[in-house]
Amino acid sequence: MKELAMLVVILIGFNTMAQNFVAQNIEMNNVLYRGYENKYNFGQLGCEEKYVLEGVNCELIKVNDDANDNLYIVKTNSNDKTASVHFVANGKVLGSVDFIVKNLPRPDLY
Repeated sequence: MKELAMLVVILIGFNTMAQNFVAQNIEMNNVLYRGYENKYNFGQLGCEEKYVLEGVNCELIKVNDDANDNLYIVKTNSNDKTASVHFVANGKVLGSVDFIVKNLPRPDLY
């Protein structure tokens, strides 16, 4: 019984300390297009710690939208194949979201 109680306490501890960082854009599935203003919602679930966003191989521009406080434009002109956005608090990286960087598809004429 003691082991079961300890297991429950440990599992609750992991659940309350877990932080889920998300980037949401239903249309693009964590893909950044070079030279394009990619719009993403960045958020944090399960923790109320204040954080800032830092881009690796990309630039983040906060959109002033009263309805959506977490909306950002993510731009990259890098030749690298990946980019990341880090959630940082007190100089420590709390989590990150990785992106695949692609060129925009060529338009087809019909």
